[in-house]
Amino acid sequence: MEFLLELIGQIPDLDTKKEYLERLKGIILEEDKTPKFDLGAASSSSITKIFERYPISNPYQQVTTKQLQAEVNDLKN
Repeated sequence: MEFLLELIGQIPDLDTKKEYLERLKGIILEEDKTPKFDLGAASSSSITKIFERYPISNPYQQVTTKQLQAEVNDLKN
């Protein structure tokens, strides 16, 4: 944003400079109004769906090197 302000500052015509500053202000205010992401119920239901699709029988189960190698090979293919 500082870069844009510097560029706008280099515009010699005051009316054009004012117009671009107003546009930048509008963009900044619009970005502030819309949330970038929502951590509400959607994310918790998504996590629930993931666990339903890929159930974990025992999260504390010991994983062997052979199992890890097999999983890595599956992911590579």
